[in-house]
Amino acid sequence: MIFRRSLIRELTATTIGLFLVLLAILFTNLVLRILARAAGVRSPRGRVAVAGLRYVVLSEHSAVVALFLTVLMTLSRWYRDSEMIVGLRRGNR
Repeated sequence: MIFRRSLIRELTATTIGLFLVLLAILFTNLVLRILARAAGVRSPRGRVAVAGLRYVVLSEHSAVVALFLTVLMTLSRWYRDSEMIVGLRRGNR
């Protein structure tokens, strides 16, 4: 039970942090592309609307990537610190 709570807490905190970092990187990249294209465009309203929709799609993809990287980072850290073995031994009782 302690192992599950610790795993859920660790996964939640790491997922939120990693998701925010990935969204910040994607958002910065998207803003730079918009500014580069807006320099030569006459009506930037259409570009901003399309960019907003692309940002929603990118956030879905980054959520999946964040979840995968979170599980990978958490389990590898626990394996390195030998916490996985302790949690598995407690679960077998």
